[in-house]
Amino acid sequence: MKKSLLSVASVALVLAAVNAQAESVNNPGGNISFLGSLVASTCVIDSGDQSKSVTLGQYATSIFKNIGDQTPDVPFTIRLTGCAKAANNYGLRFEGTTVNSSPNLLALKSTSDLGVGIEILGAGDKVINLNQPADDTTWQAAQAAGATDITTFNLKAHYKSFAQKVSSGDAASNVKFVIAYK
Repeated sequence: MKKSLLSVASVALVLAAVNAQAESVNNPGGNISFLGSLVASTCVIDSGDQSKSVTLGQYATSIFKNIGDQTPDVPFTIRLTGCAKAANNYGLRFEGTTVNSSPNLLALKSTSDLGVGIEILGAGDKVINLNQPADDTTWQAAQAAGATDITTFNLKAHYKSFAQKVSSGDAASNVKFVIAYK
């Protein structure tokens, strides 16, 4: 009996030593980064502008004679409400699928390559940089209208060719926009 008790005690000691050794192994673990910012006021996108359709029109492919040719500008607006009066700390960021050779042209949803994309213009008719942080193109629009709690971004869009040959087809696209804060 003493031998079996001694054997059980020995096994228990060995297991305890192995367990203690296993717990002392240093696992490198991972890392969590928390990101964000605090702003004086949070604007919201006006309910009428949260889902918007802009009709660019119907055009003959023959008007695109050279790379860079474009259709007439079509104006549209995006309104923000609840913004701090006279605040210059907000703008818009646009995100969407772009044409490989022209990163500021929205690619069309069409499965065939039509040779055109959609270009969006901001303040001063400057091309908006897609998939980039908001820049002066949209900050300026906010500053110009920042005297009230409603800010209106006056924007324009048009088709622009990026290929020598333009084909016919469905020329629709989507872009996501979010409010950006300085």
